[in-house]
This record gives sequence, C-alpha cells and structure tokens, in this order.
Amino acid sequence: MVAAAWAPKLLAWLFAAIAGAALALDSPPQAVTITEAYATLAGTAVGACAMLFVVSAVAAHVHADWQRLGLRILGSWIAASAILVLAVQLR
Repeated sequence: MVAAAWAPKLLAWLFAAIAGAALALDSPPQAVTITEAYATLAGTAVGACAMLFVVSAVAAHVHADWQRLGLRILGSWIAASAILVLAVQLR
C-alpha cells in the first residue's frame, strides 16, 4: 500500500514503526555483556530512525513523476532484498 502511494500517511508511519520494532526485537546482538548489547541495540534504533527520516525527507521533496517512480522502485528493491535475507536465514 505504501509503495503504491495508496495508504494514508498515518497508516504508512504506523507500518514503518511496527516493522522497525519487529526488526529490532528480532535481531539480538552478539555481545559479551548486556550493557554492550543494549548499546548496540540503541545504536541500531538511532540509525534506523535516522534512515527513515532521510528517506521521508527525500520522498517529501520529489515532485516529478519519474522521481516518484524511482523511489517506488528503490523501495521495492529494499523489500525484495529483505525477503531474500529472511529466506536465507530460514533455510
């Protein structure tokens, strides 16, 4: 729905937040101490939020049709690569 620009912005943000929280909870770091693990998870969360901010800022400033199409293609490639990584991990 988000790639087709059909979803309302609030719903798109909700989907992004749910996906980010699920990724963060499913990726425990390989750390020796719990403090180190918490620091790694906090850094991952900050990086993910920063990336989401950059992508949404870029998406807000594109106006031409070819730019919107390029963003949708980029988003679909990101989703496809995430699905491939998940498939490899499940195998």
